Amino acid sequence: MQLSYQRSNHSLGFPTVFGLFLWVTGCARQTIDVLHRCGLSVSYNSVLNALSSLATRCVDLAVDVGTGTHVFCYDNVNLSTSIFVEQRGTSSPAKVTSGTFAVLYKVRNVNPQHMELAPIIKRFKLIKGIRYHHDLELMQIQREFSLSARGCCYSCVNNICQGF
Repeated sequence: MQLSYQRSNHSLGFPTVFGLFLWVTGCARQTIDVLHRCGLSVSYNSVLNALSSLATRCVDLAVDVGTGTHVFCYDNVNLSTSIFVEQRGTSSPAKVTSGTFAVLYKVRNVNPQHMELAPIIKRFKLIKGIRYHHDLELMQIQREFSLSARGCCYSCVNNICQGF
């Protein structure tokens, strides 16, 4: 309860974070304002201002990362909706929505010459091809491990399923 007594113009850490939490979880504007009057949250308008400040800061960070040396990649995301969503066939919303989004990572202490594509493409064109016996054939220890693993798997399956 001590966090709720941090009500001050100079210390709004908990009320701001709590207000953002309320907004993210879909709390009504009136509820946020009532909790603001109790001193537990900032007002609804302050929550919107905090969101605007966060968005501006995120854009500034993205510009900083994008204008410097960075790595671009994709990642998958699964967004879960409420467990109480009724499933009524293909026309109803799914409980999980999947998608892909782009991510920029800032790279620190990198030599930009090591990231140039021209030398990489030049070396790629010099490759004569992959030779099985030289590049892909298993070494002796790999063959021994493979045989051992097969024997272990066969033994386990045979113990569970007689006559396998």
